[in-house]
Amino acid sequence: MTKINYHTLIEENYANDFSKNALPQNFSIGIYNEDQKFFSSYTINNKKLSKNQDINKNSIFRIASITKTFIATAILQLRDLGRLALDDPLLVHMPDFTVANSSSGTLEKVTIKRMLTHYSGLSTEHKYNNWDTKKFITKSELIDNLSEIDIVAQQDVQWKYSNLAYSLLGILIEKLTQIPLEKYIRDEILEPLGLKNTFFYPSSTDKKNLISGNKFSFQMNKLITEDFIEMHSMIGAGGLFSCTEDLLNWILFQLSSEGFSAGKILDPDSLVEMHMPAYISDNWEHAQAYGWRIFKNNNNNLLVHGGGIFGYSSNVVFSKKYNCGLVILSNLWPNNFPNDFSISLINTLLDNRNHIILDKPNYNSSKNNYMNITGTYFAEPGLYLDLKYVNDEFWLLNNDNYNQYKMHAPSKLSLVGDNKEDFIVSSGRAKGEKIKISYEKDLPFFILGGFKYKKL
Repeated sequence: MTKINYHTLIEENYANDFSKNALPQNFSIGIYNEDQKFFSSYTINNKKLSKNQDINKNSIFRIASITKTFIATAILQLRDLGRLALDDPLLVHMPDFTVANSSSGTLEKVTIKRMLTHYSGLSTEHKYNNWDTKKFITKSELIDNLSEIDIVAQQDVQWKYSNLAYSLLGILIEKLTQIPLEKYIRDEILEPLGLKNTFFYPSSTDKKNLISGNKFSFQMNKLITEDFIEMHSMIGAGGLFSCTEDLLNWILFQLSSEGFSAGKILDPDSLVEMHMPAYISDNWEHAQAYGWRIFKNNNNNLLVHGGGIFGYSSNVVFSKKYNCGLVILSNLWPNNFPNDFSISLINTLLDNRNHIILDKPNYNSSKNNYMNITGTYFAEPGLYLDLKYVNDEFWLLNNDNYNQYKMHAPSKLSLVGDNKEDFIVSSGRAKGEKIKISYEKDLPFFILGGFKYKKL
């Protein structure tokens, strides 16, 4: 077994021009490779990397959408107990869902499997959840407002990310078990696996170990502390807090390594099923499993899930073939660093195999006849994108001059009717969502996925 100096590995990979990214103030990392565990934490100051002794493997961060991997596990547990079938329409268990709307697709095709895999066609967020104002409705308010839910994309046609789907799955778990979601996850998953520093609601003691989250101020002039925001109905989509030690053990459970056998909380066959592709992209380069994304990495498949929430961003990645994985938790959002850096590191661990970079459209410049609405847009707490008119088509594109965090771009926009300020997103993460260009003080803005983008 080759002895690896992980500090050197991290420093060398960091030197690989990660300075172009928005960089967190602090990050914590855990690595499992060749039956070895490694933990360390770092501070980034003026783009220089140094060890941080004040943050350790038990320091608490919000892990946002990594929560979805725990929710998916709970759903498979209930399936194994006969409480549901993955092909059940949500309507079977939540008859009140019949009041929801379907701009595209059908309510009957909103099945549990499609919700787990982001093929249900549900919108990204509920209408009353707002990332711009940081206001999120409660579970009871969500249930009372099922009529405000819309199916915006045909099922099984395209991957369509939906926090709303996982919010509803969290509520479904409570409905089927008659147990609060946080208690069910704790009793049936966290405690059996010994994940003692993972929870939905931190106690006063836990908060003392919570690393403060940050965001960049407008136009990234300085770093400021982010507000602590309660997610309410969205806890099933992104409500967990955790640490690197617990999440590395969560990876060990996925790998059934180091005594973390699947049988502790889930039938081993169900764990295998959980990691299998349920939907595969047309180019076979990536796929969606239950709760996990799969990316092709030469002859190896990486299972991945990231998280981004007010003040925090994170990523978990592992290879079943090579029995290794790692987690990065950071205290900045928006921030693409955990994803990019974790992929860089695991590629190095896997003998420098090149990870797949998904093809982007070939954008060519053309005469812009829409100067009033095209340009660079900004949304709090630090999202940037360009609205461009290219070859007679509208596109939302990433703006690499600012933050490289990729949320709603690249996406193609299609005009709705003759009004040149009404669009529908026709590709990408936000497919099916509607955009209306409005104005404040003569400057255009639009709302997408709960974020208010204002033209700079």
